Amino acid sequence: MLTYALGRGLEYYDVEAVDRIVEQLKASDGKFSALLDGVVNSVPFQERRVISATPERQPDLRAQVQP
Repeated sequence: MLTYALGRGLEYYDVEAVDRIVEQLKASDGKFSALLDGVVNSVPFQERRVISATPERQPDLRAQVQP
């Protein structure tokens, strides 16, 4: 789930976040809400960078007005 939320694979520096999520799951007897909370509140998810499209690739959001 963390992989999906981050939009990338896990790396060595994600180990601490994964360990914390696992501990939360153990403490909550594996409740899904604990998994979701752990992912959303994890450092990798909170500090992820979103790469925006270049200006050439962004859609034109202005209204198309016909004369």
